Amino acid sequence: MANNHSFKTPLAFPNKTLAVIALHAKQQSIILNAIRARLPDELTCSIKYLAVSGSKLQVYTDNAANATKLRFHGPSLLVAASVAMHAKVLSLQIRITETLRQEYPANKPGPKLPSMDVIKALRNNQASQSADPVNQALMRLSLTLEKLSNQPTES
Repeated sequence: MANNHSFKTPLAFPNKTLAVIALHAKQQSIILNAIRARLPDELTCSIKYLAVSGSKLQVYTDNAANATKLRFHGPSLLVAASVAMHAKVLSLQIRITETLRQEYPANKPGPKLPSMDVIKALRNNQASQSADPVNQALMRLSLTLEKLSNQPTES
């Protein structure tokens, strides 16, 4: 009697968790294709992925400009998702993907400091006239600017 040992696919086992996940992914791709069919060509590639939870459709896109354009097509997206799901989709939420948002970090500009030559000239000009309060303030300013620039001057 020969042993017939064949390889079983994961879907052949009694636990049907993978089958449920595969079915859910297939439904999501059907909805995505139905939505992309209703959009203009320049927006079809802007939808990266989507999620449907109950009667809420979440569409993920790569930038804010495409999100704004997709909002104008919101009613037709809801109709396309409802037809593809055979259930009523009532709300639409358009989100920008977080990973792409992190590619463009907000640059916080530091203080705009004058060059070291300007700081030296300010100090040399005020060194001879130290009695006037304005001149004393300008001298303190030159010292502060020197500290902020982290480059000591040659005095």
